[in-house]
Amino acid sequence: MNISTVAHSGGPYGGLYGSTKWALRGLSASLQEEISHFGLRSTCIDFGFFRTSVLEDGQRAPKVRRIEDYKTLVDSRENPVEGEFY
Repeated sequence: MNISTVAHSGGPYGGLYGSTKWALRGLSASLQEEISHFGLRSTCIDFGFFRTSVLEDGQRAPKVRRIEDYKTLVDSRENPVEGEFY
């Protein structure tokens, strides 16, 4: 059994996260094909959305600008997160 999340779609600023979720889905699907003739099942459980403390004050590292060319993209993803959940 693998544990994943419903947030396994791709998008800007989330490629690494999304790709790991798709990898678990693909692994589970492939394994299911390989072991089903033994009477075994492969399962990937995708949990839904639920609130965690990850966006609360003190839980996030300070912003560090590394590549100025990405400023617009980073700001478009970070600014809504900073304002919506507090």
